[in-house]
Amino acid sequence: MVVGVFSLIEKGKLSLEDKIGDYMAGLPENWQDIQIKHLLSHSSGLPDMGQPYDEVKDLSEAAQKQRVFALPLAFGPGEHYQYNQTNFWLLQRIIEKVSQTSLTDFITKNQFTPAKDTVFFSSDARDIIPNRATPYYPFDKPGVLTITHPHYAGDYSYAMNGLHLSLNDFIAWDKKFSQQQLISQQSIDKMWENFPFGDPREEFTYGWSSYNLNGHPSYGFSGSGSTIYRIFPEDNLSIIFLANGFSSWYNLSMMINCIAQLVEEDIFHAYSLFNEKLLSSLEEGGISETRNSYQQLKMDSRYSSVARESCLNDIGYWLLNRSEISKAIGIFQLNVEEHPTSWNVHDSLGEAYELNQQFEKALTHYQKALQLNAENQDDHNTILKERIERLKKK
Repeated sequence: MVVGVFSLIEKGKLSLEDKIGDYMAGLPENWQDIQIKHLLSHSSGLPDMGQPYDEVKDLSEAAQKQRVFALPLAFGPGEHYQYNQTNFWLLQRIIEKVSQTSLTDFITKNQFTPAKDTVFFSSDARDIIPNRATPYYPFDKPGVLTITHPHYAGDYSYAMNGLHLSLNDFIAWDKKFSQQQLISQQSIDKMWENFPFGDPREEFTYGWSSYNLNGHPSYGFSGSGSTIYRIFPEDNLSIIFLANGFSSWYNLSMMINCIAQLVEEDIFHAYSLFNEKLLSSLEEGGISETRNSYQQLKMDSRYSSVARESCLNDIGYWLLNRSEISKAIGIFQLNVEEHPTSWNVHDSLGEAYELNQQFEKALTHYQKALQLNAENQDDHNTILKERIERLKKK
């Protein structure tokens, strides 16, 4: 749909600066001046039509409008990135007004010509459609794949979750896009330009996520926690991963990074590769081997940009979530040795010790964390004080 918006911009029928109030009547007063660019970049601050899912899945468009129109903005337009489905609903209705056709026809006829029965819109997984893959998720029974029928009520949600296509159709679309048959290179460059958020730490373009892997820029999008598309324009590489569910959450973006490296060795994400090598060492030789591997990786210039403290902490909590507490303690101990002035690493080690019922050691590291966190980062000192008092009683 984002490509569709830029095709209309190319034709002079839309502008990134256009206000949504110019295209849609009846919007709340504080929505009127939100611009197309805010919808594309998810910086509108609008309340989300898609959440909470169990409460909104059966609502009509009229009921959805009544609900979200009564809710406040989360922040001023352009200030932050916050993905939400209301942006897509508005873009759908604006596209339909400008193009004088339904979103279904606009997308299929302009991007998937000739339109086939393998490209269609449906927002209800309960519909019986030949050859459609039924989704399976672990939401009803944790860790167990269970047939799931996500749905929204009506075609107003098509831009939120409605497009279905085969792998061959996706490959054909990718070729058209890469050859500038859908929109010009100038439009693509603009679409992939980072949006200037009020908070400069946040990154997102005008509709796509952006990544840089060892100097190789890439752009893409994902859906349903199980499908992802990424294009590396300077490497003539596109990766399409389609699945119909998962039994446990996994990091789609990191997976694509690893696939890209299989194709081109120089394309790698330093943080994830650093993390992967440490986990391999842990699996092969335990904490001792992990310590040796860590020291070697520290000296490798390829990983000079890696936030090593965060990486070790991530591994430690991953181990805690798997109930491998002794290994987690070993990782957190290494992190304390490497970053002794960080309150956060002492706090993490304290958590692991407490879970292991080593209360005196846990208390020592909680107290050290409180001492080091003089600026009360993350407003965490209240939690630390509560933990310290709890352990003193033990």
